[in-house]
Amino acid sequence: MPNWANADELHSGVYELRTVPGTQLDYRKVYLVVEKGEVQGFFDNPFTAPAANNPDRDPTCRFLLKSSDTKGNTITFSTYFADEKGGKISLSPGSQQSWAVKVDGDLPNCEVPTIESGDSLTFKSERNWIGFAMIASKRAPLFSASQDSARTKGYLVKNDVVAVLARIGDWVQVDYFARGNDLVRWVKRSDLQGG
Repeated sequence: MPNWANADELHSGVYELRTVPGTQLDYRKVYLVVEKGEVQGFFDNPFTAPAANNPDRDPTCRFLLKSSDTKGNTITFSTYFADEKGGKISLSPGSQQSWAVKVDGDLPNCEVPTIESGDSLTFKSERNWIGFAMIASKRAPLFSASQDSARTKGYLVKNDVVAVLARIGDWVQVDYFARGNDLVRWVKRSDLQGG
């Protein structure tokens, strides 16, 4: 089959990750922002299985990606989470409107890695994100509008990852990925790292 995707055809939005062609693993997602020739991303698997030797632990596999190199149609990403740096992930055009994944090295914040070489990435839906950020505060209150009087009961905690939708003064509109659903709220810029 001919290659369909190329580096110029990545879009900002949600991508599904598949290991076996035709099998949808909808709990694993890759979120990408493509802006001004740079690509940022967030890999999220909120439902990893505990390791057999520690069934009481709830492991995670979530980390950020930043494009570090583009050769031909292959895009290579550095991976990181908080202060932890990890291996590289490369995307190359695949068949049937997909991208082939190659993982080189250990991934940060992944006790049980759930993305691996041979997986394929398929575009699912477009989003208007402009970047990603992490919550820097121990507890960051959420607001329904960009004003102090719009504070809700909700909050995010340190190292939660959000997609950035807009910045207005000291306020940032964010999209938080809550177990498959998007929660759009406002946070104060001072509560973010990279926002």
